[in-house]
Amino acid sequence: MSQTYTVKDGDTLLAIAIQQQVDFNQILALNPKYQPNPDLIQIGDIIRLPQPVTAETNQPISPVAPLEPKRPLCNVGSLEAPPQCEGTDIKNVLFVTKEQGKQYYCLDEKAQQYLEEEASYTQQLIEGFQRVLEQAPDAQTASEQDHLEHINKKKQWAIDAANAGAIAVEQPKNETQAASAPQDDNPKRVEAKLKELEQRRRFVSSYRPPFLKDESSVDDVKARVLQSIEKEITYYEQLAEPTTNPQKPATSAVTLENFTHSKTLTTKPASKHIVEVFSVRQNQFVYVRAEFLEREQTYWRKRTTTQTMLSKLRDGNVGAFKDAIIKDIKDGITKKIENPEIELVFKEWKAEGGNSGEWKASHYILNEDGDTRFATSAEAQLLRWGASAAVKSTFEPSKGNVDIGVKAEAAYSLAEASVEFTSYLPYEAGFPISLSYTDANKQTMNYSFGRFRTNCTAKLSCFAGAMVSGSAGVSNQGSQNSQQPAGHSILLAPSVGMGVNQATGQVGVKAEGFVGAQVGGELSGGLEWQHPEKETTLSFSELAKLKAEGNLSVGAGFGGDFQIILDDGQLILYCNGRIVWGAGGSGGFGATVNFEQIWELAQVIWDGLQYVDYRQLDNVNNDMYEYLTQSSYMAFATNLVTIVSNPAQAWKNAILAGSTKVNIWWNRRQSQQIEAEILARHIINKQAWSGITPDKLQPETIGMMLDTLAETFYDSWEKDQERAICYLLGNSIYSWRKFEEVLARINPEGKKQNSDKSLFNNLARLNAILDYAQQQEFNDWVHNLAQEDKLTKLAQIKGTTRPFTPYTGNRFDMKRNQVGVQLASIGRTPQNGRYV
Repeated sequence: MSQTYTVKDGDTLLAIAIQQQVDFNQILALNPKYQPNPDLIQIGDIIRLPQPVTAETNQPISPVAPLEPKRPLCNVGSLEAPPQCEGTDIKNVLFVTKEQGKQYYCLDEKAQQYLEEEASYTQQLIEGFQRVLEQAPDAQTASEQDHLEHINKKKQWAIDAANAGAIAVEQPKNETQAASAPQDDNPKRVEAKLKELEQRRRFVSSYRPPFLKDESSVDDVKARVLQSIEKEITYYEQLAEPTTNPQKPATSAVTLENFTHSKTLTTKPASKHIVEVFSVRQNQFVYVRAEFLEREQTYWRKRTTTQTMLSKLRDGNVGAFKDAIIKDIKDGITKKIENPEIELVFKEWKAEGGNSGEWKASHYILNEDGDTRFATSAEAQLLRWGASAAVKSTFEPSKGNVDIGVKAEAAYSLAEASVEFTSYLPYEAGFPISLSYTDANKQTMNYSFGRFRTNCTAKLSCFAGAMVSGSAGVSNQGSQNSQQPAGHSILLAPSVGMGVNQATGQVGVKAEGFVGAQVGGELSGGLEWQHPEKETTLSFSELAKLKAEGNLSVGAGFGGDFQIILDDGQLILYCNGRIVWGAGGSGGFGATVNFEQIWELAQVIWDGLQYVDYRQLDNVNNDMYEYLTQSSYMAFATNLVTIVSNPAQAWKNAILAGSTKVNIWWNRRQSQQIEAEILARHIINKQAWSGITPDKLQPETIGMMLDTLAETFYDSWEKDQERAICYLLGNSIYSWRKFEEVLARINPEGKKQNSDKSLFNNLARLNAILDYAQQQEFNDWVHNLAQEDKLTKLAQIKGTTRPFTPYTGNRFDMKRNQVGVQLASIGRTPQNGRYV
């Protein structure tokens, strides 16, 4: 349960974060409704805060002592070993899975006792894992905190199993490497805010409306605005000072460190995974540690399985096969012992039916139908051991639960060592993601931005190209190399890595930290995004399909949560592996997207740009950004994409047109005057916006629109152009920052001009088409925006965001002479408009 804070007078979300010693981005992630505009907190609002992180106790979940390297010394016995000619009473026969039936082992009474003892230890371990699995949160109700707490339990179990010698983990590259503490970005946010305020102060100090005659009123407004900015600067300078609040429990995000770096991992964990053996006496598979097998094999009597024996089993003559084994044991080991116990053991072995099939399969023996198969790799054995915590039937394909950070129902085929499950990953509510952007101080920062989830089907199999038992035409006579490592250990591992098969483009997974783990398996499903404003509805939009193949590996420099790429007309969504597997997930993949999805992706980008106040966004590449800029302009500047009977689709149709059509139109543009007429008509027609609000327009697009409209206004002298300029300014400018970005781009290409002179020149161009009364309104609008920073606050104060009043009738005609003089004073004369 999260803690809460009640908003008081004078609070800001960043100040609350600093006061509560919580990262600002964490508060945004826990309170998505403030992501669109963190400034819109109200007195009395309840802010959710992260739960304090308590120190891990690292209590063992399944404590099993490491194996003794040698058998304990015997307290009784003969000083002389029995002669070789004397028979040995055999209590059990074992087949080691990885040897594929090439030999078997005979165990005397002491060896059988050690085997039973060892099997009890590995059973304790898997029962510990079963307890962890039973505590796995439900995918439908799990939160990020639930997920983190649970995988930390899995981490501790994996440490216990590694220390006991049951699973093999990679040794840390640097034993002394310490876990890096979560970075506190609040100071950098304050520094960036101060830089922005200083830039705004400089702009307001230097700005003087070129055509207003009432100097005193202008100076009064400027003084008021500068006083307000100075007050904000003082406020943030105080936030930048070291806090004097008493130290609180850490509330930084819980992180999952790779478990091989844990302090509780011994200096000599296991180097091999658990080993599967078939016990004839128990009539089932049992699991032993690799070190146990290596130790005990020196005491077991090994016998070779002859082709004559195997041919009897292959022919279906199970009785003859058992007789051949017994004869081999009696002739070679028990010798003169009458009625050896092993005869009774084989008599009790119900070799007919199911378990016989298991045993035959484990030794790569085809049944009469030729379709019995059995996976023998180390990963397959590890899966069957782990699956014993989830499924009850010994070996038939079964339904059980799988622990992937949350509990999900899975279908197991244990002979193949395959498992398939479908679930929302990492959980149904989605994983909180962040935008990556460059702030005013050129620092890389993150900003919480909704949630991602994957409606995912995962198929994991140790057989290449086969997912179910009994596939016709698939032989199991191949060598062990025909089996593929398939990431089965992800069922036991707390950290999961992702990767793409370079040959097929298939997205797979692997267990981070497990020795020998490779990328394998198959993932498919839909990548979905939840808008922050829909946090209470579980309403997600599908952005891309993750297919079984044809996906792309992420680039070496990709480290964000997601990135939208346009590459030679192909649309790609790159995702970090943690979007699918949650905390601890690594790696990533790229999914090619049907171009029809670009409208959905465009809205994600426009929202993201608005949230970070039009800073440089790392989540979109230059080609995609420029495409959206140019196609959005084209949507309003041409009739080519407008269906007269349905003008509401103009913007959407332009975005869907594709790079080729947009480039052709862009290269064939002719008259700026014609574009201005079409722009004005479409901008003031609210239906032309395809249901998207104008504040989503990029500064480059707005700059080009204003350039076209302002440059041709005097020659056309159209009321619609004046109305369009007013509408565009009042409805597309979201913040002072965006206003500056637009002013810097009022030119035919929308390219940024970084000098203050260019900003003031473009402001003068807008002022020049207004009369004195309109100029006064516009001046107040500019200064109020500079004072309040965000238009949402300005609208609350003034009741409108309109920058000036467009004229009609005689009043519009009467200002023409004044506008002509003003344009001439800045070097703009009739009929000198530019053409592009």
